[in-house]
Amino acid sequence: MRLRFFIETNDNVDTTAFKRKFPFNREINDTLKTTFTLADYYAYDDGVAEYSTELATIGDMAAVQFDMGTVTDTLIGADIYFPNLGISKNQSTTILVWDDADGLPGNLLFKRTISVPQSALSEFTRVDFLNTVVSNKFYVGWQEKSNTDAVKVGFDKGNDSGDKIFVNTLLT
Repeated sequence: MRLRFFIETNDNVDTTAFKRKFPFNREINDTLKTTFTLADYYAYDDGVAEYSTELATIGDMAAVQFDMGTVTDTLIGADIYFPNLGISKNQSTTILVWDDADGLPGNLLFKRTISVPQSALSEFTRVDFLNTVVSNKFYVGWQEKSNTDAVKVGFDKGNDSGDKIFVNTLLT
């Protein structure tokens, strides 16, 4: 969607005498232009993963917070970027969705173990959520299933969303 804003004036002032001393054209700098993307998804990135992250220990969890204000909505899925960086065959991870508990992931709303698709490495992979209902803030994340072969997930470096990322490590 492209929006264009401009200023129209209906000045009654005779500027003829003024223009002789200080000529100017009000229409030269009367327009503001910007582009907004209105879409049916929530994202902090531009569609390119400049780096990746992984969890170190079985059971560790990571979550990304999304804030919808006061809206209730139905999640149908998430597009997750699995970069082709040292991934072996038969890797799996558990995808999770939580509600909000005072600014942290709360009650588990959805859990599904998936195999990391080898054919879609370095591309976004859709994980279906079976119409999970969320309100206000919610969190989407994953849980590590292997100590030796951690699943890597791509993140965007161009947009700083560090304050929206939460990690829960199991300390032994």
